[in-house]
Amino acid sequence: MLSVLADNNWDGPVQGINQIQAKEVAKYGPGNYKPILWVTYWTFRIMVGCGILMLLLLAAGLWAHAPAATGTVRLGSCGSRFFAIALPFVANTTGWIFTEMGRQPWVVYGTAQDLPKPSRTSARATS
Repeated sequence: MLSVLADNNWDGPVQGINQIQAKEVAKYGPGNYKPILWVTYWTFRIMVGCGILMLLLLAAGLWAHAPAATGTVRLGSCGSRFFAIALPFVANTTGWIFTEMGRQPWVVYGTAQDLPKPSRTSARATS
């Protein structure tokens, strides 16, 4: 499956980080072209963990607010879920860090160049 993601071919080669490092050194010269793997590893897991925790808290909240057999609503544990307000922000931030740290070397070293381009609007028209 990884060969399809990497090369869009079921029989395509899958290069490891060391092979990509050697290719980048040959193309751009000496340097460390590897992404910071521990950051991408942990931010992905934190992002997914926050998503799973949000789903579990949703299920627990639905269960807690469902009428019991006596017809009353169980509200005892609602205050303990106040910390869950931060979960979407943590998931969003770690997802952004994961994305940017994972692709950072390829943007910096020439594959996706960010060059200044002329604009059709003049400086006078925008001020």
